[in-house]
Amino acid sequence: MSYNNNGYISPQQIMQAQGYNQQSSRHNQGHRDTPVTARSSRSVDPSLLTPGVVHNIPYQLRLSPEMVLNGHQIQTYHAPLFILPRSQEYIDTPSIASITFSVQGEPAPFIKAIMKGTVVVDGPHDCIFQELGWKRTDIVVNVHGATAGPERLRTINADKSPLTRETLSLELCGRIFQFFVKYPAVAREINWRKIRLVALSYYRNVWAPIMALDA
Repeated sequence: MSYNNNGYISPQQIMQAQGYNQQSSRHNQGHRDTPVTARSSRSVDPSLLTPGVVHNIPYQLRLSPEMVLNGHQIQTYHAPLFILPRSQEYIDTPSIASITFSVQGEPAPFIKAIMKGTVVVDGPHDCIFQELGWKRTDIVVNVHGATAGPERLRTINADKSPLTRETLSLELCGRIFQFFVKYPAVAREINWRKIRLVALSYYRNVWAPIMALDA
């Protein structure tokens, strides 16, 4: 596989979903089909979670030293998330593992919370693009068949420091917000304030965020 100087590949962390249940669901004007268990998997990249259905994604909260001293034990929880529909070109198997976003181990923080600074994503200082040495890449936002972009993303800041996971999350949330400003018809169907940022996935030569709603 070859890439030009406008593309990018990230080898960063994937969401380790240690088994999940996929349920059919429809988020349209408040109506939903009866959930039906479809299949399970020991490990899945977020980009491979079928859009338009509910997935029960397991996770473990990160314990502080104080919590450990107080006898708290690691437990597995499940986050039922409805993965927002994407166009087919952003559903195929990604070129590489996705960049994921979580807070204290819980996947998919609200984009509103990220923008307001009320949460800090896990691994905020991770230099997620540094290893590949690319200075720029492209991002699209795609929901319900509507697409904004591709638009350029610089992976190196003005002061020559590498882009971090925290800065990337803020940049993505801003672009997602602008997407809903650009497409008011989609905004009438989906309240952007309720959207969660699951991951950023790479498809051949462009990145696309994976978004979800609470099920």
